[in-house]
Parts: sequence; C-alpha cells; structure tokens
Amino acid sequence: MAERETLILTVDEAIAMLPDGESIHTFRASTPNMLVGCDWERQDLLDAIHKTDCLEIGGEMCCGMNHGLVVWTDDNPLFVECREGTDYEKAAREVAEDEREQRLDAWEPGHKPQ
Repeated sequence: MAERETLILTVDEAIAMLPDGESIHTFRASTPNMLVGCDWERQDLLDAIHKTDCLEIGGEMCCGMNHGLVVWTDDNPLFVECREGTDYEKAAREVAEDEREQRLDAWEPGHKPQ
C-alpha cells in the first residue's frame, strides 16, 4: 500500500466497513511493542463510532492485519476489524480529492466529520 494522507471517514463509511456479526475484534497499542486485542459487542462499537470525533483509514500495518478502521476513543486509536477482503485503497480513492481536503480542513478535536 502506498503512503497517503490521512483519510477521514464519515459514520456511514465506517459502518459499511464493519464485518457481519454481533462481536467485532479490535486492538490497541498498549505500549510501543505490545498490541492488546479484544472483542467489542457490535452495538457498543456502533455507539463509539457515532460518538467519536474522528474516524479514519489507518496505515499499512493495521490495514495489513485487516483492522484498518481507526476509531478514536479517549484520545487513543482503536483499530477495528473490517469486512474480509476490504480494499482500503479503493475506499480511499472513492472519496474525491476535493471532498478529502474539505474533511481534513473541517476536522479538529471536538468536531465530528459530516
């Protein structure tokens, strides 16, 4: 995956990336060299997605682990499992360049992208 700018997602775009099922795997980096994984109930994760200030497609490593949806909770990234076969580059390309710039310009702590 080529390096790219941060891509802010809408709530609908983020929800569309979630796998089916009532339990969804996530992980956090608890220290620089340790990942801690856990399952979230679907409804709890949907609540977090609706409440967060920032949703984005993550970098190469988390996308390579199929956890490319990043939901910021408590000022920390939560890396969320995505549908099997999610094409992160395609998702990034589907957001027009002008819209991408508008989302980045509009994003600031405490402001949820529309």
